[in-house]
Amino acid sequence: MWAQPIHKQISRGKETLEVKYIPSINVSEEMDLSTMRVVIEEEFQRLRERELKRGTTLAGPHRDDLQFFVNGRDIQVFGSQGQQRTTALSIKLAEIELIYEKVGEYPILLLDDVLSELDDYRQSHLLNTIKGRFKRLLRRQVWMESITAHFRKHRFTKYKMEK
Repeated sequence: MWAQPIHKQISRGKETLEVKYIPSINVSEEMDLSTMRVVIEEEFQRLRERELKRGTTLAGPHRDDLQFFVNGRDIQVFGSQGQQRTTALSIKLAEIELIYEKVGEYPILLLDDVLSELDDYRQSHLLNTIKGRFKRLLRRQVWMESITAHFRKHRFTKYKMEK
C-alpha cells in the first residue's frame, strides 16, 4: 500500500500503518465472484423495502468504510491527535502520488492548519515531502493574509469594487 512507507517515514520508523477495508455487505476476498454476487444480490433484496421507505440506499460501496491501525491499534480509538493527523496526511500524500502516477502531474494541494498537531520532526518531514512537488500549494493562513491585504488595498461598496 502506498501510504504505509509514507507513514513510516513521517513517524521516523516508529509506526506501522495498516488499513482495513470494511464493506457494508458481508463479503470477503476469500469468496469466489459467483458467491460474492449471490451475497450482494440477496442483501440488496433484503434491504429493498427499507431503502424505498427511506429514499436512500443502505448498502453498497458508498457505505463501505476504512479502518486505520497504527502498530496494531485502532487509530480512531487509541491514537493521539498527532497520530490521527499523521495517518490522514499519509493517506492524502499516497493519494497525491497515485494521481501523479496516473495523470503525470501533481494536483493543487490545499492545506488548512495541517501542522498544528504534529511534532517538529513530523512537520519538517511533511514539508520536505511536499516541497517541489506542487505547482500550487495553498495554506489557509497565507490565503487569508493575501485576502486581507487585498481588502486593505481596495474599498468595497455594495456590489462594486473601487480602488
